[in-house]
Amino acid sequence: MEPKTPQELLSYLQQREIGYHLHTHPPLHTVEDALRERGHLGGSYVKNLYLKDRKGQMALIVCLNIREVNLQRLRRAIGYRRLSFASEETLWRDLGVKPGSVSPLALINASPSTLTLFADQDLLEEELTNLHPLTNEMTVQLACTDWVKLCIEWGFDIQWIDFNALPEEDD
Repeated sequence: MEPKTPQELLSYLQQREIGYHLHTHPPLHTVEDALRERGHLGGSYVKNLYLKDRKGQMALIVCLNIREVNLQRLRRAIGYRRLSFASEETLWRDLGVKPGSVSPLALINASPSTLTLFADQDLLEEELTNLHPLTNEMTVQLACTDWVKLCIEWGFDIQWIDFNALPEEDD
């Protein structure tokens, strides 16, 4: 099955009466690119990491952009072994997106049996979140509660992580 397009995702949000603000821009690959190219839009910015462990378990990590993500500490917190970044082919197969376009909105294209969604619990304190709608040439700003509801609707049980209390690294 072909993955949904950004336009199909935006139509889906409209059909569900989920309010959002759409911003178009040149391709952005990092939060730093985003702030430089389009300025600060308000709301929270996130890092999205699609990771795999040595057993092939997949994890989508969504955290505040201010987080310094240490994969050793993160893997201990989520119970995975030896985390590494998913390949471009895996991103496309599992999420229907290219590198730089990963976000929880890509779960519209995913099967809940293929990955686990982990999110920074501090996002729950944010009113608005800026996310790519399946392309890094657009940003949608929507309520945190809305993207959380969508993920649950798509069959994903979000595992909330306290990034302020990650376990220490192995010695």
